[in-house]
Amino acid sequence: MYKIYQTEGLVIEGRSLGEADRFLTVFTKDFGMIQAQAQGVRKISSKLRYSLQNFSYAEIDLVQGKEVWRITNAKKKPLLDQVITNYKVMKITNNIFNLLKRLCHGEEKNESLFEDILRGFSLLSNPKITIDEVNNTEFVLVLRILHRLGYWGEIDGMASLTTSPFNYLLLNEVQPLRKKIISEINKSLKATQL
Repeated sequence: MYKIYQTEGLVIEGRSLGEADRFLTVFTKDFGMIQAQAQGVRKISSKLRYSLQNFSYAEIDLVQGKEVWRITNAKKKPLLDQVITNYKVMKITNNIFNLLKRLCHGEEKNESLFEDILRGFSLLSNPKITIDEVNNTEFVLVLRILHRLGYWGEIDGMASLTTSPFNYLLLNEVQPLRKKIISEINKSLKATQL
């Protein structure tokens, strides 16, 4: 009997496999970035079909196979539903997911990063969010990803962006620092050599 692990996950991307399966990259709360197979998920009758689309957030049941995880059950959570209705926010979501895929290697639990990502998407899912708030949320998300993964140290005047509670008040701190933040993000990303 296989042990079933339960976690929350963000479906970063998926590709078709065989007739009805999908091979997924999922950033999970408890295991970090994993590769998982979902069998029969592309069938019209599959109960997992809508829970495991790209850019989905779901409660996921996993079984660890010899080479990859297998998803046995999933229940979609509504957090990202509003995100995909706004083109600018969807583009930022794609950028954030690509950055996670680029920088997260191997399975390593990073619950604080997972929570930061959820808080950022919670802010982005507000239908009344302004363009400046959208951009500032992206900056804070990128900074926190870099910081949590060890690619970002403490920089004068910007420490609160990686340590303070992630909310609308924090977004106000970003505005006067935007040029410096962009410069430091670009330096940090260049230094990763990935």
